[in-house]
Amino acid sequence: MRARRPAGRPLGGPHARDAAPHLAFYSVAAVDQLLPDTLAARRFTTLLLALFGAAAPALAGLGIYGVIAVATAQRTREIGLRLAMGAEPRNVVWMVVPGAVGLAGAGVAIGLLASLLFLQALTSLLFDVVPFDVPTLAAVSLLLLAVAAAAAWSPARRASRVDPLVALRTE
Repeated sequence: MRARRPAGRPLGGPHARDAAPHLAFYSVAAVDQLLPDTLAARRFTTLLLALFGAAAPALAGLGIYGVIAVATAQRTREIGLRLAMGAEPRNVVWMVVPGAVGLAGAGVAIGLLASLLFLQALTSLLFDVVPFDVPTLAAVSLLLLAVAAAAAWSPARRASRVDPLVALRTE
């Protein structure tokens, strides 16, 4: 003859009440109900990191744009003289943009060297992530160089449209 199961208990293996009958259970829920609450903090942290990661190239672009705009404005007289001597506007653009990309390339190289130097410290901070991932580092480096080129393009185009007579009279 089979033993009757107590009312309200599902069929199956051992139950928490059997293991610890003296404990009170207050919040009992299925794993499917508890999982979203458990992962909420990690999702929020991941979202913040993603937003900061997306903001970094934008801030880098703004900084590069500002530096190149000021440097190009300081060279207005030189650019006007070049245009007066017969330089084409595209030559002025290609005089400014490679300089900015070169400076950004030097910054990328310094950043890559710094990441190599701090590789051991980065390894202790990362979980289940390769600290020196060559494809990722190459993609980020190319992204920063593209941001530098795009940020330098506007001041270079503006400089190439300067009227040579106005530029020569400015100082």
